[in-house]
Amino acid sequence: MSTDFRKARPMTCETCGSEMWDNREKVRGGWKGPLYKCKDKACGTVVWPPKDAAAVKRVTAQVAGDKWTWMKLGKLYERALLTAEMRVLASAERLGIKASVSDVLQATATIFIEAARNGVEEPKKALPPKPEPVAEPEEDEDIGF
Repeated sequence: MSTDFRKARPMTCETCGSEMWDNREKVRGGWKGPLYKCKDKACGTVVWPPKDAAAVKRVTAQVAGDKWTWMKLGKLYERALLTAEMRVLASAERLGIKASVSDVLQATATIFIEAARNGVEEPKKALPPKPEPVAEPEEDEDIGF
């Protein structure tokens, strides 16, 4: 069962070919039912929302119609280009081959498309390590006074 939530409506059931009920708006509102359900009661095929919170957020954002601004798309493309350049050149060097501009642009397109569709989860900033507690000297220990 495909779980591509970007398909144009109406979605057809992969089991029987019938149309499916689109419940994404209800799920976005907090309903705990399936995203899609086959209209053929005899079939009973359903597509449930993903279990992880990040995936649910992506699905509901698609329904809400979050729009990209030109500025946001430009920044996203720039970041995808820099990431692709860094990764492709490092890989080419490691393999002892030359990377072309075409290689970098292909990687950029892949990164950009995936990030634009599904978003990017930023890594959590690591907290600095807690300082080690200073041990108090014991009473019978000579501390040099």
